[in-house]
Amino acid sequence: MGKGRVGGRESRFQFILSPLPRSLPTAGEGNQNLPWKTLLAKHLQRTMFFNPMILPTINALLNGLAFLSLVAGAIAIKNKNQKLHQKCMVSALVVSTLFLVSYVTYHWIRHGVVTRYEGQGILRLIYFFILLTHTPLAAIVPIFAIKATLEARNGDFIKHKKITRWLLPVWGYVSVTGILVYLMLYIF
Repeated sequence: MGKGRVGGRESRFQFILSPLPRSLPTAGEGNQNLPWKTLLAKHLQRTMFFNPMILPTINALLNGLAFLSLVAGAIAIKNKNQKLHQKCMVSALVVSTLFLVSYVTYHWIRHGVVTRYEGQGILRLIYFFILLTHTPLAAIVPIFAIKATLEARNGDFIKHKKITRWLLPVWGYVSVTGILVYLMLYIF
């Protein structure tokens, strides 16, 4: 079997495997004391088919899609359209999960490098207020989003409503402030 071939045909997963090193760089290549995760991250940065610096933009777009899905889901349930509501909320959950994967990937590739906000004056205060409220809320949204989803799936709509009464505005706030953080860091 040749490289990338499975059962005599090309593997459809070869594009995923091709950037991975056959072996990690050795100490002779100036990497004496680097842990394997750092070496792998460096290799991925050099061989990725896209620039990881595009991920913050993708993250902002995913936050926007999550917000639109949340709004559409809220409108659907107010209009008693449970099927559309379910589709919108699952969409918001999937898009938010993709955001989380992209966010973690970006920070892993960048070795946890923090992007510093360069603004001054009142904008700096606004930025840090947004960031200090966004971060802890973003940490709790996934837990309660999963809980609300499970309650709805199990047919306990009383518990589902109890959670989502406050979860919807918090999740929406997290999505919108995620976009604002992006705009303040990278655009304005």
